[in-house]
Amino acid sequence: MKTNNLLQIILFISISLFTFSTFAQNSQVNWSGFSNGFGLTSSANSATMSLAGQSFAGTSTNGDSKIISGFLAYSSIIVTDISDEQEIVPTVYKLNQNYPNPFNPSTVISWQLPISSHVLLKVYDILGNEVATLVNENKEVGYYETNFDGSELASGMYIYRLVAENYISTKKMLLIK
Repeated sequence: MKTNNLLQIILFISISLFTFSTFAQNSQVNWSGFSNGFGLTSSANSATMSLAGQSFAGTSTNGDSKIISGFLAYSSIIVTDISDEQEIVPTVYKLNQNYPNPFNPSTVISWQLPISSHVLLKVYDILGNEVATLVNENKEVGYYETNFDGSELASGMYIYRLVAENYISTKKMLLIK
């Protein structure tokens, strides 16, 4: 019984030394290099594995856990979706399409300013008559939203226009009652 334990210890030390020398050369060892199921993983982060899949020496990584010379190190990784997040400071003028569109009776109009400027946002009917002034003031750099209530208006196509410094943009929206 003592002989088996001694052989296991010698085998472990020899595999560990071989593994560390392999890591020092920055190369990988094939599974066939060891008998009885011992070997290295095929990734760049490699480790000598036991029959039970535990790391004897070296480093192996699996998702958000890492095994370093037989010790498990767990790091919590929080994955978030940031694709819809806006820039902290806008770099261009932009007037966005209102939403919802078509609308009844209210909608949201959003825009962005890359520099502080006087902003004029007006709504016109299809004949060009002004029906509402939503914004007529100085605004700082940033992102803005304005609600437009069309409950007093007839159904139809309306146009909204943003004027800021040398920027002018016009979009259409549809009120359906």
